[in-house]
Amino acid sequence: MGKKKNLRGAKIAAGKLLSSAIAKIAEEKSEMVTIDGVDVIVSKAQAFARLVWKAALGYTDISCEGDGTTSIIHSPSLAHQQMIIERMEGKAAASEPIKKSQKNKLVDKITDEVAKRINDLDD
Repeated sequence: MGKKKNLRGAKIAAGKLLSSAIAKIAEEKSEMVTIDGVDVIVSKAQAFARLVWKAALGYTDISCEGDGTTSIIHSPSLAHQQMIIERMEGKAAASEPIKKSQKNKLVDKITDEVAKRINDLDD
């Protein structure tokens, strides 16, 4: 049992370390975007947010190949639209882990439900 707790603790610590590193990288101002026809350097997080908006609204890629051009139409993405709306409303992106006290309540509810169904079978 001690090894499982240590492994779980190590996974949690690694997750926190990764989240911290991602947050630091997101703040780096190294990405070039065009805003109103002007090239501007923005943070990685801002550039990523712009990509999410672009996908939510839909866009067309135009590429030059040889003598002609090719257009690829990307339809608006409902998943990206939902993500943006949830963030604008202040909804959390990920759920929190279930705490031990919540687990006990869930187990009790499941146990009660199973007992009820078994009793219903006898009738």
